[in-house]
Amino acid sequence: MQETSLFQDIKSASDFISRYSSPGQEDVLVNFAYGFVVGAAAFLLVLLIVKIVSLIFFSGQKRAKGIRIAGNNGSLFISSDAIADLIKALEANYRYLDISKVSLYDRNKFYAIEIQVNYDLDGGDLPLMASEFQAMTLSKLNSVFGIDCVKEVNLHVKRSSKTRNSRF
Repeated sequence: MQETSLFQDIKSASDFISRYSSPGQEDVLVNFAYGFVVGAAAFLLVLLIVKIVSLIFFSGQKRAKGIRIAGNNGSLFISSDAIADLIKALEANYRYLDISKVSLYDRNKFYAIEIQVNYDLDGGDLPLMASEFQAMTLSKLNSVFGIDCVKEVNLHVKRSSKTRNSRF
Protein backbone atom coordinates (compact mmCIF):
# COMPACT_ATOMS: atom_id res chain seq x y z
CA MET A 1 0.00 0.00 0.00
CA GLN A 2 2.90 2.32 0.79
CA GLU A 3 4.53 1.61 -2.59
CA THR A 4 1.43 2.57 -4.58
CA SER A 5 1.24 5.83 -2.67
CA LEU A 6 4.89 6.53 -3.51
CA PHE A 7 4.34 5.79 -7.19
CA GLN A 8 1.20 7.94 -7.19
CA ASP A 9 3.24 10.79 -5.73
CA ILE A 10 5.86 10.33 -8.45
CA LYS A 11 3.15 10.28 -11.12
CA SER A 12 1.57 13.45 -9.76
CA ALA A 13 5.03 15.07 -9.63
CA SER A 14 5.65 14.05 -13.24
CA ASP A 15 2.25 15.48 -14.24
CA PHE A 16 3.17 18.74 -12.49
CA ILE A 17 6.55 18.81 -14.25
CA SER A 18 4.98 18.17 -17.66
CA ARG A 19 2.42 20.94 -17.11
CA TYR A 20 4.96 23.64 -16.19
CA SER A 21 8.03 22.73 -18.19
CA SER A 22 8.92 23.48 -21.74
CA PRO A 23 8.25 20.79 -24.37
CA GLY A 24 10.95 18.10 -24.56
CA GLN A 25 12.08 18.46 -20.94
CA GLU A 26 9.36 16.29 -19.43
CA ASP A 27 11.19 13.03 -20.08
CA VAL A 28 14.42 14.34 -18.61
CA LEU A 29 12.74 15.62 -15.46
CA VAL A 30 10.63 12.49 -15.00
CA ASN A 31 13.72 10.31 -15.46
CA PHE A 32 15.52 12.45 -12.88
CA ALA A 33 12.66 12.01 -10.40
CA TYR A 34 12.63 8.22 -10.90
CA GLY A 35 16.42 8.12 -10.58
CA PHE A 36 16.31 10.14 -7.39
CA VAL A 37 13.75 7.79 -5.81
CA VAL A 38 15.71 4.71 -6.84
CA GLY A 39 18.94 6.22 -5.48
CA ALA A 40 17.30 7.10 -2.15
CA ALA A 41 15.83 3.60 -1.88
CA ALA A 42 19.24 2.04 -2.63
CA PHE A 43 20.88 4.23 0.02
CA LEU A 44 18.30 3.17 2.62
CA LEU A 45 18.81 -0.47 1.65
CA VAL A 46 22.58 -0.16 2.12
CA LEU A 47 22.05 1.44 5.55
CA LEU A 48 19.73 -1.39 6.54
CA ILE A 49 22.26 -4.02 5.46
CA VAL A 50 25.07 -2.28 7.40
CA LYS A 51 22.86 -2.17 10.52
CA ILE A 52 21.98 -5.88 10.26
CA VAL A 53 25.64 -6.85 9.77
CA SER A 54 26.71 -4.73 12.76
CA LEU A 55 24.04 -6.37 14.92
CA ILE A 56 25.18 -9.84 13.89
CA PHE A 57 28.89 -9.29 14.48
CA PHE A 58 29.01 -6.80 17.34
CA SER A 59 26.06 -7.55 19.60
CA GLY A 60 27.35 -10.80 21.13
CA GLN A 61 29.77 -9.32 23.61
CA LYS A 62 31.09 -6.01 24.76
CA ARG A 63 33.76 -5.02 27.20
CA ALA A 64 32.47 -4.47 30.69
CA LYS A 65 33.80 -1.81 33.03
CA GLY A 66 32.92 -4.00 35.98
CA ILE A 67 30.23 -6.03 37.68
CA ARG A 68 27.44 -4.58 39.82
CA ILE A 69 26.22 -6.76 42.68
CA ALA A 70 22.91 -5.88 44.30
CA GLY A 71 22.83 -5.85 48.09
CA ASN A 72 20.26 -5.26 50.83
CA ASN A 73 21.10 -1.58 51.28
CA GLY A 74 22.39 -0.70 47.82
CA SER A 75 24.79 -2.12 45.31
CA LEU A 76 28.46 -2.93 45.08
CA PHE A 77 30.39 -2.20 41.87
CA ILE A 78 33.58 -4.18 41.34
CA SER A 79 35.67 -2.73 38.54
CA SER A 80 37.35 -4.81 35.88
CA ASP A 81 40.71 -3.55 37.18
CA ALA A 82 39.99 -5.01 40.63
CA ILE A 83 39.03 -8.32 39.03
CA ALA A 84 42.20 -8.25 36.93
CA ASP A 85 44.33 -7.58 40.02
CA LEU A 86 42.76 -10.55 41.83
CA ILE A 87 43.43 -12.84 38.87
CA LYS A 88 47.01 -11.60 38.51
CA ALA A 89 47.55 -12.37 42.20
CA LEU A 90 46.71 -16.02 41.44
CA GLU A 91 49.74 -16.11 39.14
CA ALA A 92 51.99 -16.76 42.17
CA ASN A 93 50.37 -20.21 42.58
CA TYR A 94 51.10 -21.11 38.95
CA ARG A 95 54.75 -20.45 38.31
CA TYR A 96 54.62 -21.62 34.69
CA LEU A 97 51.98 -19.07 33.72
CA ASP A 98 52.70 -15.42 33.10
CA ILE A 99 49.49 -13.36 32.83
CA SER A 100 49.83 -10.53 30.34
CA LYS A 101 46.25 -9.25 30.00
CA VAL A 102 42.84 -9.74 31.65
CA SER A 103 39.61 -8.62 29.98
CA LEU A 104 36.02 -8.72 31.26
CA TYR A 105 33.17 -9.13 28.76
CA ASP A 106 29.42 -8.73 29.17
CA ARG A 107 27.64 -11.40 27.12
CA ASN A 108 24.12 -10.23 28.00
CA LYS A 109 23.15 -13.20 30.23
CA PHE A 110 26.50 -13.70 31.94
CA TYR A 111 30.03 -12.35 32.15
CA ALA A 112 33.17 -13.90 30.69
CA ILE A 113 36.81 -13.31 31.49
CA GLU A 114 39.51 -13.66 28.87
CA ILE A 115 43.07 -14.02 30.11
CA GLN A 116 46.11 -13.83 27.84
CA VAL A 117 48.97 -15.86 29.24
CA ASN A 118 52.51 -16.79 28.35
CA TYR A 119 53.26 -20.42 29.14
CA ASP A 120 56.54 -22.02 30.16
CA LEU A 121 56.84 -25.43 28.46
CA ASP A 122 58.52 -26.86 31.56
CA GLY A 123 55.10 -26.67 33.24
CA GLY A 124 53.91 -29.94 31.77
CA ASP A 125 50.27 -30.64 30.98
CA LEU A 126 48.77 -27.29 29.92
CA PRO A 127 45.11 -28.44 29.68
CA LEU A 128 45.20 -29.76 33.25
CA MET A 129 46.87 -26.59 34.54
CA ALA A 130 44.40 -24.42 32.61
CA SER A 131 41.45 -26.28 34.05
CA GLU A 132 42.78 -25.87 37.60
CA PHE A 133 43.50 -22.18 37.00
CA GLN A 134 40.01 -21.59 35.62
CA ALA A 135 38.38 -23.34 38.58
CA MET A 136 40.57 -21.42 41.02
CA THR A 137 39.69 -18.13 39.31
CA LEU A 138 35.94 -18.75 39.58
CA SER A 139 36.33 -19.88 43.19
CA LYS A 140 38.34 -16.79 44.21
CA LEU A 141 35.95 -14.42 42.43
CA ASN A 142 33.10 -15.93 44.43
CA SER A 143 34.89 -16.10 47.79
CA VAL A 144 36.59 -12.68 47.67
CA PHE A 145 34.09 -10.47 45.81
CA GLY A 146 30.91 -12.58 45.89
CA ILE A 147 30.83 -12.68 42.09
CA ASP A 148 28.93 -15.67 40.78
CA CYS A 149 27.78 -14.29 37.41
CA VAL A 150 31.08 -15.05 35.64
CA LYS A 151 30.45 -18.30 33.77
CA GLU A 152 33.51 -18.53 31.51
CA VAL A 153 37.22 -18.08 32.08
CA ASN A 154 38.94 -18.35 28.71
CA LEU A 155 42.71 -18.66 28.53
CA HIS A 156 44.56 -17.55 25.41
CA VAL A 157 48.15 -18.72 25.22
CA LYS A 158 49.92 -15.81 23.60
CA ARG A 159 53.45 -17.24 23.67
CA SER A 160 55.22 -20.31 24.93
CA SER A 161 58.83 -20.67 25.98
CA LYS A 162 61.15 -23.33 27.37
CA THR A 163 62.24 -21.42 30.47
CA ARG A 164 60.39 -18.81 32.48
CA ASN A 165 63.37 -16.44 32.51
CA SER A 166 63.43 -16.18 28.73
CA ARG A 167 61.64 -13.29 27.04
CA PHE A 168 58.15 -14.12 25.93
